[in-house]
Amino acid sequence: SALTIRRVIVLVLSMLICLPMFSPEEGLKHATSAQYGADEIWMRFEGSSVGPESYETAMLRFVYFHNWFSGNGDCPAGTACPNTYSSHLYWVGIAGVDGEEVIRQQAQRAQLRQSVVEEWAANVSRMDSVFSYGQLPPEALRALWGAWTPCPQPGRPEARLGIALLGEVVRDSPLVHAVPCHYDLRAIERTAFYPGLMAPGQFDAYRFEFWFDDRPYVRESAVLSIFTTFFVCIVLCGAAMLFYNDVNQLVLYPVEEMISKVQAIRDNPLKAVTMAERAYAKEVAKSGAGIGGEDSFRPVLTCMPSSDNLERPRMRLRLKKLKKFLACASTASSEPMETVILEKTI
Repeated sequence: SALTIRRVIVLVLSMLICLPMFSPEEGLKHATSAQYGADEIWMRFEGSSVGPESYETAMLRFVYFHNWFSGNGDCPAGTACPNTYSSHLYWVGIAGVDGEEVIRQQAQRAQLRQSVVEEWAANVSRMDSVFSYGQLPPEALRALWGAWTPCPQPGRPEARLGIALLGEVVRDSPLVHAVPCHYDLRAIERTAFYPGLMAPGQFDAYRFEFWFDDRPYVRESAVLSIFTTFFVCIVLCGAAMLFYNDVNQLVLYPVEEMISKVQAIRDNPLKAVTMAERAYAKEVAKSGAGIGGEDSFRPVLTCMPSSDNLERPRMRLRLKKLKKFLACASTASSEPMETVILEKTI
């Protein structure tokens, strides 16, 4: 029985691990707002006939739509906000292999003007819509219009400059530790998005990078994984207990009783007669208790049974049915088991 239980446990765990691999991911159904925004910013940044105002508007809309501070806080009453999602923007930059001077020139082009950022922040505070962008703290606003700072990744030959929205610790906010560079988060806690609407060779030359903080999603996944593990353990332990109970009731206990009877008959053969008489008396009592037996005359002895006398047997019957249901016992009459037949033969 122990070997069977181990095999069942391995089978269930294998199903839990392998079944998700055969179903498509829900995130592949639709394109994400991060990818769409990255393409929009790139097209407006590279468009020769479009002024800087169009690029700055696209960049600010992208930053506010994926607002980290609003996403890790509370939404205003009656509105949706970035808190609805579990991943938020924390670093924006330009990277490439064309050299640090070329990347610096592109970063100067991409730098936002202070007047535009302040005007956008003022308009957002007066905005009344179903989706609320929320506000950015002064530290994040200064990072938006400030100069883009170098952030080279160790072991990579690319030059990289950008702005860190979480570069400074903000008081009275969920930000406890500063994140000056994108690689300051663990690999499982960050996701990068790049523009897709560019020439094949443009990606290595220079490109925009948008890094998102996935720590809320990772925490939620970890909690759900822990609950899943506990649930599987409880189910497997319950199934093992039921299996052990069935094995004991159907096999072990009858076999032990037969062995004890054989040993008793071996010591004193005359005990076989006594055992047969007891078994016959039990069968008669069991078959006669409900039909014409002694118990059938008990209700007649009481002239008017009280409600307590009627309620107690009903409650015992309900508890008995519940016990049989939880133990997966069959209520239908069945033929004698092989162990019972063997015991009677002995």
